[in-house]
Amino acid sequence: MVKQRIAPYRIGQIIGTILLNGYILAYIQGKILYSGFLKSVPEPVLNCYGGPLSVFACPLGSFQQILGLKGTSLVQIIPWVPLAVFLIFGGFVGRAACAWVCPFGLWQDLLYKIQLGPRAKTKRWITFAIIAAIGLLAVILIAIFVRVLVWKALLFGWLPSMILLLWRVIKGKMELPQWWHLAGTLVGIALGLFIMWKYDVNLGIAVGVVAMSLFSFIGAGRVLAIAVPLGFTLSLFGRDVRLGPFAGAELGLLFIIFTITIIFLFAQVLKLKFPITGLKFLFLILVAGVLVFFTAEPWFCKLCPQGTLEAGIPLVLWDPVGGLRNLVGWLFYLKVAILLFVFWAAIMIKRPFCRVVCPIGAIYSLFNKLSLLRMKLNRDTCNHCRVCRHVCPMDIEPYKDPNQAECIRCFQCVWRCPRSSLKIST
Repeated sequence: MVKQRIAPYRIGQIIGTILLNGYILAYIQGKILYSGFLKSVPEPVLNCYGGPLSVFACPLGSFQQILGLKGTSLVQIIPWVPLAVFLIFGGFVGRAACAWVCPFGLWQDLLYKIQLGPRAKTKRWITFAIIAAIGLLAVILIAIFVRVLVWKALLFGWLPSMILLLWRVIKGKMELPQWWHLAGTLVGIALGLFIMWKYDVNLGIAVGVVAMSLFSFIGAGRVLAIAVPLGFTLSLFGRDVRLGPFAGAELGLLFIIFTITIIFLFAQVLKLKFPITGLKFLFLILVAGVLVFFTAEPWFCKLCPQGTLEAGIPLVLWDPVGGLRNLVGWLFYLKVAILLFVFWAAIMIKRPFCRVVCPIGAIYSLFNKLSLLRMKLNRDTCNHCRVCRHVCPMDIEPYKDPNQAECIRCFQCVWRCPRSSLKIST
């Protein structure tokens, strides 16, 4: 086994992060963001267009902006340039850009290195204290700048995050759930549609996406415990709408009946479930596709944690035009909550966002079996020692299939294999 002080792909991540977010003149010149000719060039990974330091365009953001154009022909709403970027990079190297370039992949890899659980002994408490202190400072600063009462920010932001973190500090790391369940997905979508109908379209979409994500893998019992009282309560407020002779509490009862029926049919009778890594295709098709086409709004960008980290929070804190903080509303707080949850999940699980959510990863994964850059396994020398899985940032098993959809071509398994059974192939 080759010993490494730092993984080669980590060097690529650092260089990629600097190159993609290197416009430091934004802060010196007081500009909101760089708007030169490079901003028309899509980069190959998820990196927010709106970040003050961002130099290139996010391909997924460009994809949504073009797809959401109204009053144009079908040919004009096809995002040809982003698709060409995906085709070129995917065809040549598969998902390698996710390992060697993506800044959000770097953040997730670093967060997973945080030691928690009984094996970490006293280190876990020191780690928890440091994270709690940093989080406390960050929440107070954000609360002051966006003019929110500090106690509310601590109660609804910092405290829930620290309780979740403390739970895992005691228990240790987690495995990614193996399946996502169609019943939970449908109930989450139904809840979003119900809120759109009774309250507001944007609020309904945001809640629907979050509920769909959560309900897809928490189990039928928990879905019932959350969706049923929430749906019934929401039916009592909002706009006065009717469904035939039904209104108010009657609509809530209909929602309860629908939820129970869906869960019984799809979870108990048909038992429809799919690999959890396939959920990112639902985000690609539904959130970055269907919703964008019908609403002309880039919904994945609106909720993207990378956008919150690179653009939302820095711009609100900096506010070079003196008016951005006045625009802060419920969507900003939801985005921050999503970012905090993803950070928490990344501490517990290897690259949860890349494996479950990222639409760009979904697109590139389609090329892994066909790309020019591939890996080859010598099954005669492999003894299934599982070193390859231990060092894999995606927690896959290369000894079963070195070119599976979730492989990001970091080649850690190649360089760390004690028997040199894995090779890079073209």
